[in-house]
Amino acid sequence: MDFKTLQNKGNAGTMLLIDASDFEKAINSAVEKAMQASKEVERKDLPRYVKGLRGIRDLFGVSHATAQKYKNTWLAPAVTQQGRILLTDTEIALKLFAENNKGGF
Repeated sequence: MDFKTLQNKGNAGTMLLIDASDFEKAINSAVEKAMQASKEVERKDLPRYVKGLRGIRDLFGVSHATAQKYKNTWLAPAVTQQGRILLTDTEIALKLFAENNKGGF
């Protein structure tokens, strides 16, 4: 970034002048870092696996029908099912969600 420093005669402090594009880059960088840190904290709070359709519903905050649709489509690689037991790997599920829903969370 290209900073210009001005001494303000009436004030003991220093004022920095930057152009709009540099300011926008700095703000976007700070927001991106904060969002990434927030995602890492959220993922640490989640269990490694969730059980059943209820686990998928709670993980994504969706209805039973939507959880069933997710399980049968894009979420299938994260789901392991043996008989009536259904386990979903949360880490893989969140990656698939981000890939399949542009913007993700």
